[in-house]
Amino acid sequence: MKLRCPNCEIYLPARQMNVEKDIVICHDCNEAFSISNLLGVTKTPAAPIGNGWQSETGYSTTAVSNFPFDINMPPRGVAYDNSGMGWRIAATTRNWMALFLIPFMCVWSGFSLGGIYGSQIVEGEFNPFLSLFGIPFLLGTLVMGWMALMSLFGQVVVRADEMDRDGGIVFQGIWPLGRTRRFRWSDVQNIDETQSFTRKGGATTHIRLMRSEGDIKFGGMLSEERRRYIMQALLQLTGRRG
Repeated sequence: MKLRCPNCEIYLPARQMNVEKDIVICHDCNEAFSISNLLGVTKTPAAPIGNGWQSETGYSTTAVSNFPFDINMPPRGVAYDNSGMGWRIAATTRNWMALFLIPFMCVWSGFSLGGIYGSQIVEGEFNPFLSLFGIPFLLGTLVMGWMALMSLFGQVVVRADEMDRDGGIVFQGIWPLGRTRRFRWSDVQNIDETQSFTRKGGATTHIRLMRSEGDIKFGGMLSEERRRYIMQALLQLTGRRG
């Protein structure tokens, strides 16, 4: 049984459901919903299956999804191609964060790196202690610079190989710079969403391909609409959607 939150529309894992009390909780929205309402069915008393009555959960198995999805209508910023031999989903990571990251990076680099390394260049003297002190600022600039570029030119590509449809590829980056991960779709046990948290309490949602040899997580910089489309498209393309 797969349910989605009517507010943020993420998939709700089974551990957040209490079938007996007809309640499911979305931790993202911090709200509780009726399972029967989300399924679009009426709860009925449980009875033996052999008599043609309801299952042990007390819900009819004829529920129809309240969330129609058309894979051929991707949102803006997403492209879907299916040749019949293989398929490809590409989504841009372009977003409003660039408006903040680029000015912030310029200020960060100007003051921190300019003050630490620029002064040494102007004076023509090398200060080992000051240079070592500036390494964290240099790394921070590189990280923010990459995120800023991803916010302008980055993309996420997921595909099944045309020569071998069981061969999967996930790419994140600015072509050709980025990270490419290859795997077998038959090794993917489940597809869901997961969150990673920062020390300051911030959260980033990723799409997760669950495998016994290690999960593949991607799409942390995608907009919610684009990530949601890719999530549902993958469920449908891999036969995990009813």
